[in-house]
Amino acid sequence: MSTTFWSVVLISCLLLFLAFWVLLPRFFEEPKYQVIKKSGNFEVRSYPKMLIASLVRTGKRDTALRSAFPYLARYIGGKDREGGSISMTVPVMQFKGSKEDEWKISFVMPKKFSYKNIPKPENSEIKLNEMKGVKVAAVRFSGSWDDIEFKRQETLLRNWLEAEGYVNPLRLIYAFYNDPMTPSIFRRNEILMELE
Repeated sequence: MSTTFWSVVLISCLLLFLAFWVLLPRFFEEPKYQVIKKSGNFEVRSYPKMLIASLVRTGKRDTALRSAFPYLARYIGGKDREGGSISMTVPVMQFKGSKEDEWKISFVMPKKFSYKNIPKPENSEIKLNEMKGVKVAAVRFSGSWDDIEFKRQETLLRNWLEAEGYVNPLRLIYAFYNDPMTPSIFRRNEILMELE
């Protein structure tokens, strides 16, 4: 076979491979929100209440995230409890805890579930609770899950909020829309700040 043929096959496979990572998160349910204000990569959003499954871990941010993820994935996959699997949703959220090195990692549950009808986890570390409706400021960016980049984006978001007249944002939330195997250039990351 000709070199041209194999070049076309190789390029086609590469494009399919890239499309997989770019398009895959679009097939997952994500919480619906209303955009109140938008400017470039910055938004102010209003989220309705949502049911979340959470696990608390201590340590560095990235270590805590990696530590909690498999347990939450086993819960939604139905491996550690009765009942069928729960559909994957995005984003995976990470909240700063009350202690210096404490993190809460959360999966949003599909909207068809309520606290009454969702399968209960057998792992006592996994907690189900309803997160109240909330208004947040958000910045969207791609790239690796690097603390230096997260701090830079947080500073940009704080500066934008100040320029828009929002003061005293409350808790900080990291939101991840892709798995760790997705090349960083195709990742959708967000930093959210809860507003009063």
